[in-house]
Amino acid sequence: MEQERGFNYWLSASPSEWDPLQYHKAWVAAGFPLNKGTVSMALKNQLKWLQRRGSDKEKTSAKQALEKNERDIKRNGRIYTYWGSGARIDAEIQESMQNYELRVTNEVTDQMTTVASAATSNIKSRFTRCQEEEESARTIEEELTLENDTTTELEDENHYNDETALVHNILQDMVKASAAEKAVSEHFAQHFSSYNIMDLRPTSELSLSLNNDTQETLLHEVFDDIDDFITEELHDFLVNFFNADRGLRGWIDAVEKMPPDDSDSDSLKKTKRLLKQTLPGFLRAFSLSALNPLRDITTLERPHLNKFVHPLIEAALYIFADVIYVFGEIPLETQKNRKKYVDGVGYINNIEKYAVVCGEGARPGAPAKKIVDDDVKNMQTMASLYNDIVLSEAAARRRFCINLRVYGWTASRTNINLTMLDFREKHRLFEVDRFNIPRDWEEMPDFVFMYEGLIKWALCVNLTRGELAAQRKKRKLSRYSEVRLVKKLAHLQK
Repeated sequence: MEQERGFNYWLSASPSEWDPLQYHKAWVAAGFPLNKGTVSMALKNQLKWLQRRGSDKEKTSAKQALEKNERDIKRNGRIYTYWGSGARIDAEIQESMQNYELRVTNEVTDQMTTVASAATSNIKSRFTRCQEEEESARTIEEELTLENDTTTELEDENHYNDETALVHNILQDMVKASAAEKAVSEHFAQHFSSYNIMDLRPTSELSLSLNNDTQETLLHEVFDDIDDFITEELHDFLVNFFNADRGLRGWIDAVEKMPPDDSDSDSLKKTKRLLKQTLPGFLRAFSLSALNPLRDITTLERPHLNKFVHPLIEAALYIFADVIYVFGEIPLETQKNRKKYVDGVGYINNIEKYAVVCGEGARPGAPAKKIVDDDVKNMQTMASLYNDIVLSEAAARRRFCINLRVYGWTASRTNINLTMLDFREKHRLFEVDRFNIPRDWEEMPDFVFMYEGLIKWALCVNLTRGELAAQRKKRKLSRYSEVRLVKKLAHLQK
């Protein structure tokens, strides 16, 4: 981190004197690329790093500088004003100098080429200039795209922070945290304050740093009831079904002729329905032997999602949760009509048309950065969905669903991760289950884990849908509570 552009400012200035505007000016003075979005992102990343790795004094100053930066980048703030005047003048000067140096270099190159080979000098000089012009055009386009994307990202983060602060204000008197939840929140605030979301999935940095007893208590509070969704009856059926010795025709017959039984529980009847709807697609792929697309996942591209992942999510949500799932590049509109695009979204259709599920999937050959970016994007989208439901319910002056959760999925290669998010001081992300999609006949027993994970997650979604519906049957808020909500919401409408 110390070697990154701009970091020398934090080393040369006393922590007590750290100032975001001076950082921007130091960046310009150092001759680094004059791109507001790039500078802003570098500043935030470096300050967050100092919050985690710096001395106590540096951590305190980094936190204060981040807070000052949030004020300065807004319209009419110091940094906003600076980039509208001084920095842009400096940028024009630097661009003129670069263009001048380029013209001089081209002229010298042309003269040397002429001396070296008079017969081909004109052709070579024109070809060289064309290459340079194309490269310059590409560079300008990339920088503009980066600045626009980074500016949008910063605006989205500011909007998210405003929404989340309001959600916290609304919920602080309604949602009561347990002792374990308070302990985790305090640990997060002390050691991970630069993060927006508590990532409590098993392999996260936060989870690995928690006290074992506190973590176990929290997980028991959250998951004991959820784990009971997979009953012995359901588990035994799946184990027996997928561990039977059948050929291709035998598996097809077993699915098509799966007998309904009046003695089956509601969950088992729905499980059989889910298998009939989704398992044949896998059996057809397996029957292709050497041409089975799941054997070579690098050849799948988008069909990986469209033929295998999306149909699983769609069927599980509809059968077990009565949630309508659509997929593609789906635009989501949240507060103030800010759009997000997701690969898949699930809507409740019998209460309000709230989106309670979102998902992101990368094609199997995608680079590691794309997979990480999808994961981060989906966390942020889930938090936005949660905020949107809270603020929409508050605007309608309805009683709030205390146990509200929203749900997500991400796919990378053949791995599917199913998650849920709620709120205790901050948004909290939990892993409900994860599994690998079976790829051939030898992996038929692995369908047990896939279907149990899907069913458990879909039943969690169904629980949230039921609790939202139950809120509609309760008495209206008191006049006093309505007035308090209206005052809190006034901030969002400014």
